[in-house]
Amino acid sequence: MNTQPTPPSDAELIEHARTVGMVEPERAPEFVAAFRAQVEERSAAAGTQPVPLLDGITAEEAAANIAANAPALAATGLTHQGPHPEYGYLETHRGRLDECSGPDCGPDPERAYWQAIADALNAVEATGGSVGIDLDGTLTDHNTWSVVWDRDAVRWVVADYDDEEGEQPSTPAEPKPTQAVPGDLFTEAAIRHSALTAGADAIEALPQDYECDPGRGDAVKLLRRMAAFHTTAEQPTGLTWEARTEHAVRLYATTAIKLEDARAENAKLRERLAELEQGQADADALAAEHPDTVKQLLTAMSDADDGQAEEQPEPVTLPYVHTDIDGDTLSVRPVLDHHLDAPALIITAGDSSDHEQAAAWIPVDEVPQLVAAITQAAAVALRDQDEAGR
Repeated sequence: MNTQPTPPSDAELIEHARTVGMVEPERAPEFVAAFRAQVEERSAAAGTQPVPLLDGITAEEAAANIAANAPALAATGLTHQGPHPEYGYLETHRGRLDECSGPDCGPDPERAYWQAIADALNAVEATGGSVGIDLDGTLTDHNTWSVVWDRDAVRWVVADYDDEEGEQPSTPAEPKPTQAVPGDLFTEAAIRHSALTAGADAIEALPQDYECDPGRGDAVKLLRRMAAFHTTAEQPTGLTWEARTEHAVRLYATTAIKLEDARAENAKLRERLAELEQGQADADALAAEHPDTVKQLLTAMSDADDGQAEEQPEPVTLPYVHTDIDGDTLSVRPVLDHHLDAPALIITAGDSSDHEQAAAWIPVDEVPQLVAAITQAAAVALRDQDEAGR
């Protein structure tokens, strides 16, 4: 007597999958019961026992598992003598029989259960059927195989499954406790102040009652004192000036730190850009030489270094311009120096042999006025000296 049950045909599985996907949720138990009866009838006709099921595994899932897994697993020998009947004919081991020994070797019904569902879906898709995963139980208007797993709020997603938009459905995240959104402290203080003040005004507006007036007066005083807790002389509806100062200091410090970091990063980027531009210029200069040998390359590099040194010329000193003032000489020497922002003149007074003792560096555009002033001052000084010597 054959101990293996006769599985339904692929056409029956596909038709049943499409039917279950099309019916309303409240009518699904009827189709499940009908399919279970069909499986038992086919098993009885074939002389086999009904398929033993695990808790939570429906008849059509077990039948799909048998149809999809039993022939292939039995042929490859990757399980212990094929699907084990004690576990609903589900896969019980991933390794080969000769690799299994000890307490670690045993069935994994939970993993095999969902692996069987995935294999069944792949089998339906391979035959041209439409396959879908119903994560929330709403996939009832599609002509698809619907599988719902709501066990501990964990969803099963079959690999390489695309929905109608061509995107893989994301696994819903576990719900997290709602966190209070931090509000504006100034606005919160204003709201509390306004609410407490309005409550005090409302109590005062009540009709006078001599029996309730003492208690009403105490309530008004209490509300106004609570409102004053959120009041300052500078800002009636805000926090205290200490709290506002602390908040402003933190805000300014944070902004200053961000600005300083941005400036430092900008400086680093400028330095890096200058290095890259210099490297590109050197590479262009070497490429212009077209060196064919290592010696030519080294020569071109040496010439490039010499050219960089020549780019910093020495100061150029022009001849002196001598101006005689009553026998003494005023020497004006133009000097062009690349270290200066603009050409400048060095001014000396006295004998021409003392011209190395510079008096000042003067910009060129100020030379005419300065020469005139120095000439006049020198004339006055010489005249005073002559008068003192007489």
